[in-house]
Amino acid sequence: MAVALANPGKPVVNSHDLTPKRGLLPTAQVAGRARDVVPTGGGPAVGALSAPHWKQVLRGKMGTKLPPVIVLGLLALVGSSRGSHPFIHLVTPPLHPRLYHGCYGDIMTMETPGASCDRSMLINCGIRGSEMFAEMDLRAIKPYQTLIKEVGQRHCVDPALIAAIISRESHGGTILLDGWNHTGLKFGLMQLDKKMFHPVGAWDSKEHLLQAVGILTDRIKAMQKKFPTWSAVQHLKGGLSAFKSGVEAIVTPLDVDTDFFNDLVARAKFYKRHGF
Repeated sequence: MAVALANPGKPVVNSHDLTPKRGLLPTAQVAGRARDVVPTGGGPAVGALSAPHWKQVLRGKMGTKLPPVIVLGLLALVGSSRGSHPFIHLVTPPLHPRLYHGCYGDIMTMETPGASCDRSMLINCGIRGSEMFAEMDLRAIKPYQTLIKEVGQRHCVDPALIAAIISRESHGGTILLDGWNHTGLKFGLMQLDKKMFHPVGAWDSKEHLLQAVGILTDRIKAMQKKFPTWSAVQHLKGGLSAFKSGVEAIVTPLDVDTDFFNDLVARAKFYKRHGF
């Protein structure tokens, strides 16, 4: 079929002349030629067709049949004109939404010096020390990641904070004997004191985590009720301290275990960066 060039200053050519004698034309050249090709019957320029129209052209429903090389050019034109890059989108991973941080403050915005330093812990202290212990426990805690996230969302608690408590209290369960600490008084991944609570479930079970995290949220809410003028960070600090020592032990901000909180926040930030 004879076709004419859209540019009136150029001679009429046969569409088959666009087919290279040796090899295929580069896509850019094919696209450039296809843009100027129009049917001899006076129809619209192929490069100006809408998406539904060019599909009909390819199927031969508009009286225009094009050789394969022009079809490739049309496909390139349509993709670029619509701003789509299908091959890029196939390999580009989607952006993940911000990780869940619960109802009791965003630990990533909380300042912390990390674990406290004293003469016996001049190396394993500060943020570097907290992160070092968190990294040591990561392999042991990783198998519980899905369970920790599920329990965290159930109680609206940051999963990274739960992982930090497990790291600090039981090193992911690696130091426990049948679920108990060396004194036989504290049980499970989050080390519930049997003098204060009646532990339920196996030491690394969903029941244990639901109970322990539920106790933690009760303690935070108790701090909110007991000290309504405190900030959200103070309520979290008080709740974490009360998780270990009881609500009655917290009378003033000075009663809050600051070292416990600072170490947990530093570890939690580490675990947040690792997907918790």
